[in-house]
Amino acid sequence: MTNKPRTNQQSTQGEQARFSPGLTLRALIWGALGSALLTASSLYVALRMGALPWPTVFASIAAMSILKLMGNTNLNEINVTQTAMTAGAMIAGGMAFTLPGLWAEGQAPQLSSFFLPVLLIALAGLCLGLALTWYWRPMLLEQRKLPFPIGMAAAETIKSGDAGGSKGKLLAISLAISAIFTFIRDFLGKIPQFISYTLPGAAGIQVGVMLYPMAPAIGYMIGGIYTAVLFGGALLAYFAIVPFGVAWGFFADAAAAASFKDTLGLGLMVGAGLGTLLRFFHSQIKERGQAGRQADQGGAGPAALGQRPLDKRGFSGSMSWLLLAAVGAVLACFGAGMGFSLSLFVIAGTFLMTLMACLVTGESGIDPMEIFGIIVMMGAAFLFKPQWQSSLMVAAVVAVASGFAGDTMFDYRAGQIIGTNPKEQLISQAVGGLLGAVVASFTLFVVIGQFGPVFSDALPAPQARLVFSMVNSAFDPLVFWSGAIAGAALCFFGLPATTLGIGLYLPFAFSAAIFIGGVIRWITDRLWPKSQDKGMILASGVFGGESLTGVLLAFLNFFTALR
Repeated sequence: MTNKPRTNQQSTQGEQARFSPGLTLRALIWGALGSALLTASSLYVALRMGALPWPTVFASIAAMSILKLMGNTNLNEINVTQTAMTAGAMIAGGMAFTLPGLWAEGQAPQLSSFFLPVLLIALAGLCLGLALTWYWRPMLLEQRKLPFPIGMAAAETIKSGDAGGSKGKLLAISLAISAIFTFIRDFLGKIPQFISYTLPGAAGIQVGVMLYPMAPAIGYMIGGIYTAVLFGGALLAYFAIVPFGVAWGFFADAAAAASFKDTLGLGLMVGAGLGTLLRFFHSQIKERGQAGRQADQGGAGPAALGQRPLDKRGFSGSMSWLLLAAVGAVLACFGAGMGFSLSLFVIAGTFLMTLMACLVTGESGIDPMEIFGIIVMMGAAFLFKPQWQSSLMVAAVVAVASGFAGDTMFDYRAGQIIGTNPKEQLISQAVGGLLGAVVASFTLFVVIGQFGPVFSDALPAPQARLVFSMVNSAFDPLVFWSGAIAGAALCFFGLPATTLGIGLYLPFAFSAAIFIGGVIRWITDRLWPKSQDKGMILASGVFGGESLTGVLLAFLNFFTALR
């Protein structure tokens, strides 16, 4: 709140009075059901793909289709429903990108004995994500006015209002085709998962493409620029660093070269995260300096810069929620096996990392949540030297909170455009997130049990593999910190160091398949610029069809084995 006159933006937000309240019983019910499905499918995709696009547009269309069929709905109810639907997806991502290391090296945590610690980790990240995004929301949305592009796309999708017509049909058709393809490939075994070829030479480089429809769908959603950078990282890794490094004697063998490129990629991503934080603090210092100079010259001060001070009641309310969430997160971390001091350190680290996550997603729509987990995990290792299982849990709490923060800020951005009450969105996020935490914890055991072992071709989990290597110090510090410095410098000047780092460590077949989607997006944007909206819907359906079918098959096999 503010004492200033109402701005145009506030007037737009005030138009929500024209609509019925969005927080209805059916919005919460459908939102919770959608959250369960999207959480399970997101965990499956994150483990098998090493990438997880935002399900926001998919959820927006699904919510519109359902509520329009039921009748008597409005934009706010649709938005609240999609907010709940997506709440668990990034909780699943944060867990899938960090915790699979618990199953590595012959370890096999049992569902009966280890489900509760995993669930407590998810709940700790959820509590912090909910409270911290509510805390950061006024500054990032109202003061800094970050675009949060996925939230803008969701708002435009909801405002278009024809999900029951052409968009709903497109989504259903693409989802069905992708689901049938996945069933034939994974259940009937009639389609291979990869087409690959091993290049001649000592390095033994394997190139090819994976036959996962959701990979080009992800590439289409990300867009041509980011997929080009990602594929450039893959070409650098597999056609320069590995072959020439081995041939010229820099590395003893291909395994040593692969370790180098993985460590360099990880360093780039960690450095990019730190560079984002440096850019933020640099901009804050510049803005304060400009405000001070304007005040000395009799100017308007901070108000002239578009900065809106928080109302004291709003600030105290945010702090109360933040303290309550911090207490809950500390108790959850302690219950999962962390010490009290380590739990407090995790809370402090998450405070900064969620800000970093919101800044990155606000500008680019990308949220490297596992990198934020690694940063705090490295600090914890230096100060507390915890057991390796606890180190993975530290990374998981931060990654869950950071992923949830990015998704939640997209929801708040969509609500800001449409005019949805953010408190209603907060409640729906809590409901969807709680169910998502339970579903993600259970699905983690199911998917690894079905497609494992982890870090294999069937279940590569590349982010989790890198987190695990950091825990075991299986990296060259000089290479890592050189990459981190380079990543921070690139990010400080606005270059996509995070995407380049991802390309360095993803398997080539994954990067190639994603790049194909980016090329399709680049071509269609130029030949048929008005088709972008339909293309996003088709990509969302393809992505949803394969991920949901994969999860259903995993659960089918899991429950069949129990009988």
